Amino acid sequence: MELIANMKSGEARAALKHNGRVTEFFFESAMDDTAAGEIYKGRVVDVLPGMDAAFIDIGKGKKGYLHRDNIMSYRLLKEPLAEKKQRGIKDFIKKGEYLFVQVVKEETSSKGAKLKENLSLPGKYCVYLPDEPGLFISQKVEESVKEEWLEQEEALPLNGDGLIMRTEGTTQSLDVIKKEIFQLQSLWQDIVIRGEELSSPGKVSQEEHFLTKCLTSTPLEHVKRIAVDTREAVETAKAHFSGWEPEKRPEFILFKRPENIFSKENVEIELERALKPVAWLKSGGFLQIEKTEMCITIDVNTGRFTGKHDLEHTIVKTNLEAAAEVMHQLRVRNLSGMVMIDFIRMNQEKDRQHLIQVLEEKAAEDPQKIRIAGFSRLGIVELTRQRSRQSLEEHMLEPFGTEYGKGWRLSEKELMERSKRMLGAWIEEDVDAIVLEVPDRLLAREGRALHDDLQQVVPGRLFIVSEPKEQEIVVRYAGSLEVAEQRNQALKAQMKQRGIDFRF
Repeated sequence: MELIANMKSGEARAALKHNGRVTEFFFESAMDDTAAGEIYKGRVVDVLPGMDAAFIDIGKGKKGYLHRDNIMSYRLLKEPLAEKKQRGIKDFIKKGEYLFVQVVKEETSSKGAKLKENLSLPGKYCVYLPDEPGLFISQKVEESVKEEWLEQEEALPLNGDGLIMRTEGTTQSLDVIKKEIFQLQSLWQDIVIRGEELSSPGKVSQEEHFLTKCLTSTPLEHVKRIAVDTREAVETAKAHFSGWEPEKRPEFILFKRPENIFSKENVEIELERALKPVAWLKSGGFLQIEKTEMCITIDVNTGRFTGKHDLEHTIVKTNLEAAAEVMHQLRVRNLSGMVMIDFIRMNQEKDRQHLIQVLEEKAAEDPQKIRIAGFSRLGIVELTRQRSRQSLEEHMLEPFGTEYGKGWRLSEKELMERSKRMLGAWIEEDVDAIVLEVPDRLLAREGRALHDDLQQVVPGRLFIVSEPKEQEIVVRYAGSLEVAEQRNQALKAQMKQRGIDFRF
């Protein structure tokens, strides 16, 4: 595996590649919503017995959703499960009280963040669980190794708290694990102190470096190469692997060219493909992917693939290739919820079982939980994928109306980020001025603020003009100030004829 991180200008981005192909994207921006894993001091604003849930004000965005089963007092109650489930949420939480909560799922355009009170602080080798006692070992670890660590539980400085041991952690010495526990306990104490200092709801968890968040979400033992474009990022990556044996550490690469690292590593083109509704198969077939309010629908088509044998063989081969590609697309686009897949109809039951087997094998590689229900009576394959954060579509696109109905286009936020990255490529060039062309809608909405923000990125004078295009951004000229002023005046005259008049 490889991790490619673009940190230089605009929004921080990273991509995880496996066998030369991107399998997952990571994004972080100052304008992002609440992120999974963040901890807040929240205030209970409403308790709904009919839903066994409470709504929590966390100081930003929509009110968060906390279910009874994720409240600590409920989890720690020593009663038979059947009796405990009969208890209502009002036995465990009251309107107006303050509590620490952690984001499980980020908020969306229609829903607040999903929260839990059973907090977890992830480390390199283990996960610390404040107030939830017990030692838990990764299910991937052999039973004999599990037993060895469980026998050493009393030697760990948990003080009544809990710990989840990662697979990599079971290969470390007791002293290494103790050291990390002390670090995580210190982090927890800092969170408690920040919470006591806050008089109203707000964030209390410490900001982690973006690259650290990416690495925490990645199976480190499989990472062989990390390429980044800032010195700070490469030092952060090296620190994350500081306790590893030299031969097990990945290769660290600092990309120093002005060219965008995503473009150089062929990540940018894969990102653009992941935003399109059609995903092509190597055989010539394709997937048509659409997201609705209720579910995600994927239609499998043979397309240009005619096969070399009979029709049934062509259909089976296309479907098996499509099954693997469906699972890849769900992960790379970070699609979640209910998924309905219309494969080409197959006559043989063994072929249908083979297809389900391929889906299950690929689902096992996904870090998010996937439940495959199988074929419905109508011949549609149904599955669900757990949500953890925004999909690519939610993060980068926005809906807009067309004469043909609802469509999708790059959001104004994404246009701004792309403008910064494009200008950032010129930062080391010997130019006195740049003329940047952006879509009319971005200039009309942001105006002077857009110019002032982007001016900080370029080495010389910046002129911004616009065209009636939806999402194309172009550097019209870069060079002398005199020529740039002439180009700017000529293009501004064309804009004025369309009723757009900006004097900068």
